[in-house]
Amino acid sequence: MFTTGEGFSNIVGTYITQRLSICGFMAFNNVHFYDYMLFQEAHRGAVNDEAAVMFAVSQSGETEPVLNDVRHAKQHGHKIVAFTRRGDSKLAQLSDLVFVLDGTKQTLAGSLPNPFFGHVILVFEDLMARYFERKESV
Repeated sequence: MFTTGEGFSNIVGTYITQRLSICGFMAFNNVHFYDYMLFQEAHRGAVNDEAAVMFAVSQSGETEPVLNDVRHAKQHGHKIVAFTRRGDSKLAQLSDLVFVLDGTKQTLAGSLPNPFFGHVILVFEDLMARYFERKESV
């Protein structure tokens, strides 16, 4: 599993990576994504397992480095889970599952209040809780 984001979104992505790691998942942030892809290609081809997921965080859904990571991940078989403000963004169009949070007009990261980043963490925590509840009931 991987996370990608720029600026404050990268900080949220780092939170997601650390949370996944302490819950027993192998997770990396976007810094290690390309190293991992090169390793996979050199040893057994494209990623082909159900844990091949990338979590992408972008308020605008138009941040080019994030879009590049997502395109690369999709080419290698990853499912994309996106957190964005805009359901009509390029990121939303490229993603397999999209969470549109605070779907209002784009605000600057420095605008106050800016609940987007906190809401991403809360939604992610809810997803983790539901995953483990479901896993325990099986």
